[in-house]
This record gives sequence, structure tokens and C-alpha cells, in this order.
Amino acid sequence: MSRLFYKLAVLVTLGCSSQRLADAEIGGSPGSFRPEPEPKPDAGRRRVYNVPDDAVERAALPFVGQKSEGKKLLSPEELFDELARADAVCIGEEHDNPHDHYAELVVIEKLAERALARGRELGLGLEMFEQQFQPVLDRFGAGAIGEPTLLADSDWDERWGFAFALYRPELESARQRGYRLLALNARRELVQRVAQAGLDAFDPAEEKELPELDFSIAEHREAFDRAMKEHPATGKRPEDLYAAQLLRDESMADTAARFLAARHPARQIVILAGLEHCKSWAIPARIRRRLPSAEARSVRPIVGGSEPVGSDALRGFDYAFIMRHSD
Repeated sequence: MSRLFYKLAVLVTLGCSSQRLADAEIGGSPGSFRPEPEPKPDAGRRRVYNVPDDAVERAALPFVGQKSEGKKLLSPEELFDELARADAVCIGEEHDNPHDHYAELVVIEKLAERALARGRELGLGLEMFEQQFQPVLDRFGAGAIGEPTLLADSDWDERWGFAFALYRPELESARQRGYRLLALNARRELVQRVAQAGLDAFDPAEEKELPELDFSIAEHREAFDRAMKEHPATGKRPEDLYAAQLLRDESMADTAARFLAARHPARQIVILAGLEHCKSWAIPARIRRRLPSAEARSVRPIVGGSEPVGSDALRGFDYAFIMRHSD
């Protein structure tokens, strides 16, 4: 297939549904604020979470940074200064974790301050919106529509389904600070078709909708294999499921790289996506393949203790945003 980039015959990757880690030190500290899930009948295959409007504000905690390499702790200012030098910053979230959304909000605001001083144009890339809804996000970013229209016209409940209260502060902050809002994710119908029938189901004309796919990153495959062991059998071929997940990473990276390339290095993008999508072998590596001069960094928000975060928890990430409960 001419638009697909195959280096190896082996296939794989890891999706949002497999993001929860068993590591006890992460996200489950006593006193952590976590909303209770409330199923919503019309929410399709997802679950809508019933959370208060101030969920992100209530999740605020003191924090420090940490570099994965060498486990060096960083002050907040040191962390943001380092992230400001990157072209792309991918923040890996657990979608229903308000602490992760608080970390995203702080990064958005602090990088905006530094971008203003450097004259950089900012973008906020969002896994939560599929690419066909970019015109909707543009209208919202310009103030032409409000939240109800944004959610209705992007089919939020059906296609994403997590409580918008968890994302409202990030989007509002980005909009007020002049970020361009970018719909990153691949069209769901396209992803489902790949998962069900594989890439051979597309004729040459349809292939034009697919981004360039690179199956060669072994760590990406290994992560997918680990995730699949935690899920019941689906009856679908593993290679097709992997291709569908890879399609999402490549689609998000492609949109982000195009945004950067139009005015590189005068642009920076902050990407909000699931944990596995932000690991170094996922979106960041695929941005760098498309734009080799770009510096892409990944950040993992974590609720932790006073000690540096272990290397297993930060595998695939360049930095940790470590939130700490008061004694």
C-alpha cells in the first residue's frame, strides 16, 4: 500500500483502554479526589463520568518536576523552562483522573507565559476530538459558538464520553491565551474498519485518508502485546487491532507535525492524550519522523510521595509532573 510505511512485518501498539497501571504509588494515594463513574444510557460504548464542575480545581496539589534520566528533581520553574524549549509536549493522562487534568492546565498556562516572551505561536492538540470536527473547534476557539454547541456538533458523548468538566478548564485557558485548538484523533469509523478488516480493506482511493504508518518500533509492539494480555479475546486479528491503534498515534502525530511545520520553529504544541499515546515510541517518535528538527517531549502526571518516581513508572516519558499531598 503506497501510503503505508512498513519497515517490519511485525505489528502493534497500545490504546487508551489499557492505560491503567497496577503500580500502587500512582494515582491512588489516600485522599486523592477521584469521581465515581455514572453510566449514561446514550453514551454509546463509553461511560460518562458524573463529576462536579470544580473537579480540576479541587484536584490541585503542590508539585515538582522530575527528569526521567537520572531521576533529577526539578523545581516547577525548571520544569517549565525545559518544556518551553521543546516544540511538542505530550502530556499523558488517565482520562478520568482530575489530578492529571490539573497538571495539564498548569502546563498550558505556564508554557503560554513563556511563549509570549519568546514570540511563539501555541497550539493545543486534543485526542478527544476527531479530525473531521476541526471546523467545530475553530468556531469554538474563535468564540463563535459556546460549549453546548461544541459538544453537540462534535458528538462528544458518543465519541469521547468522559465528563467535559474535566476538560473545560484546559480548553478555556487555552482559548483565552490564544492557543489554536487542534482536533488530532482519527475518525472513529476509519479506526473501527481497520480493527475489523485490516488495512487491506482499503482501495487506493481510500488510502489517501490514511497517514503514513510506521510499524517498525519494537517498543510500540511490545507495549501493545502487554496490553492485550489484560483484555479478553475480541475475535479480531491482533495485527488488525494493532494497526487500528497505530492509526490513531500516526494520525495525531501527523496533525501535530503539520501544525509545527507550517511555522517551525516559531510554533509549539501541547498535546493532551492518553498515557500510552504520549510515550516516546508513540506520538513523539512519529512527530520526529515527520519533522526531524522538532524536539518532542513527553510528560507523565503522577500523584506521588517525597521520593523520586521509579523508572518503571516513567518508562517512555521524559519528565514527571509529581503532585504531592500536604502532610
